[in-house]
Amino acid sequence: METNSSLPRLVPWASWDEWQTTMDALFSEDSCRVRLGLETVAAWRTRGGLPAAIEATADIIGCGL
Repeated sequence: METNSSLPRLVPWASWDEWQTTMDALFSEDSCRVRLGLETVAAWRTRGGLPAAIEATADIIGCGL
């Protein structure tokens, strides 16, 4: 079976910049930035299609707050 990796994928984030900003926030030492990152991931959850790895990472980080 052939897969076509050139097809666009639907993801809950609007851009790679939003993705990078959110990941930087989640792994920040500033708890306010971490909360903002968690809020962004929560918004992504409502859009659907959130990869399990992102969901699990946010859940683990959220437990640490």
